[in-house]
Amino acid sequence: MDSLYKWFINRPIIIILSVWLIIQSGIYLLIGVEYGFEGDKYINDAYLLIDHHSLNLDRLFYSIYSILISFFIKLGCDLWCVIIFQLLLNAFATYVLYLLAIELYKNRLTALVVSLIFIFSFQIQQWNFFLFTESVFISITILLYYAIIKFNKLSVNDYLKISFLLL
Repeated sequence: MDSLYKWFINRPIIIILSVWLIIQSGIYLLIGVEYGFEGDKYINDAYLLIDHHSLNLDRLFYSIYSILISFFIKLGCDLWCVIIFQLLLNAFATYVLYLLAIELYKNRLTALVVSLIFIFSFQIQQWNFFLFTESVFISITILLYYAIIKFNKLSVNDYLKISFLLL
């Protein structure tokens, strides 16, 4: 049992990435990708920005998502690129959540369990396959918490980094 414990503790990235890939693949196979519903308004806002160089002021606080979509559209990418971006951001945020849990609990096994609970949170993980702001919001929130905990004495550069994450 002690060797199994050591294996888990010494290979958290392999475990986290493997479980994350299995869960994401399962979600994709079960629900696929959803662009409609709430996604339609962000797509429309992206085209408003592209065609008229204007942001929808009714959704000003969500404009970063429309900017993200318009960025990928201008690159000539399909909306799949936004989904891939969300997935990569979620994978990175999951790893950062592991690091954050180590900082908070000072225990690598607890950090691994916290990360796995996050990965197994189906509702949160399925947002990676929707053109909704929730996926990016959750990932950025994790990154922001980690940034705040890691900064002991905040410099101007640190405030700029935190402000970028808040944006």
